[in-house]
Amino acid sequence: MKTAGLIGGMGAQVTAHFYTKLLEKQNCIKEQDYLDIILYSKTSVPDRTAYILDNKNPDPRPALISAAVALEKAGADFIVITCITAHYFYNEISEAVNIPIINALDVVKEYVLAKGFSDVWLLATSGTIKSGLMLLPKTEIHTLPEDKQAELMDIIYTVKTAPNLTEPRLRLKNLIAQLSFPVILGCTELSLIAEEGHIDVLDLLVQKTLQIGKHA
Repeated sequence: MKTAGLIGGMGAQVTAHFYTKLLEKQNCIKEQDYLDIILYSKTSVPDRTAYILDNKNPDPRPALISAAVALEKAGADFIVITCITAHYFYNEISEAVNIPIINALDVVKEYVLAKGFSDVWLLATSGTIKSGLMLLPKTEIHTLPEDKQAELMDIIYTVKTAPNLTEPRLRLKNLIAQLSFPVILGCTELSLIAEEGHIDVLDLLVQKTLQIGKHA
């Protein structure tokens, strides 16, 4: 098996959730059969959306690149980044290392294309939305109006810091209830509070991580 390097900490709860999902998906009989993971919980990475919306804010790239380099030096064979907005810097991070980095955006594209969806709603950070990161061939992407997008961002930031997720979970449920097409949970914080039945990028990343890691 290959060793996966995980750039996490964005946010910390998402990183723990990803690792839990990874363990549950493997369901191994003995511990030696689980995929080796090197985890770098880089919580100090500056806000990705803040920088994308205004590059006068602190630049996340140096922290992301240093984390990737550290994981490569530690022995990772490939890298996973659990923050979708951080993929705005994907090319620059990839150029800094000699090991592959899973591109979560490509993973979503593959899934949507395989399902043949003609229309989807994209729930993601304003940084992801503004950057146009999520481009899906043959699929119309619908995004929230400005007031609802502001509400979604508030939900996302609440999830990052709230000890109790009951309130943001209910707010997200009410927001999604107004949408008519399949929903892409394009921010991994949403995986912590969304009901099942949506296109969960974190789930897709878990599947891709195991596909690469367990088929050396």
